[in-house]
Amino acid sequence: MNTELATILSENPPWVGKWYLGWRIAKLGDKDFLQTIIEKEDGTPIGIIIFCDMLYLKSRLQLKRIAITEKGKGYGKEALYLAQKLAFEVFGTEYLYLGTKETNLRAQSIYKATGFIPDMPDPCTKFYITDKEYKNR
Repeated sequence: MNTELATILSENPPWVGKWYLGWRIAKLGDKDFLQTIIEKEDGTPIGIIIFCDMLYLKSRLQLKRIAITEKGKGYGKEALYLAQKLAFEVFGTEYLYLGTKETNLRAQSIYKATGFIPDMPDPCTKFYITDKEYKNR
């Protein structure tokens, strides 16, 4: 594993739950998970996205993890837009959802800015966007 990528998960706590390398490797063959690396245009890895619920992706898809090494440069926002494009335009899902910790105000702000809607009754930790909202942006 690239050393830059190895720092992604270590630099994101307390916001991103720790998924050990062995666990992530074990999930590589799991059809319910999709793990992808986020790269800059020059190919430098700067993050990861993990989707789950791939077995149900036509009705729902969970953005389980997103972690970016370079904060404050717009990469997280761009990655969320690309995750939505992948979910709705490539996979054809109807409902994309994610969660965050209540105290992660930075992530909550980015989720809202990229079209995710706070999910009641827990508007701080659960967010979603449907294919209709995505198409109507």
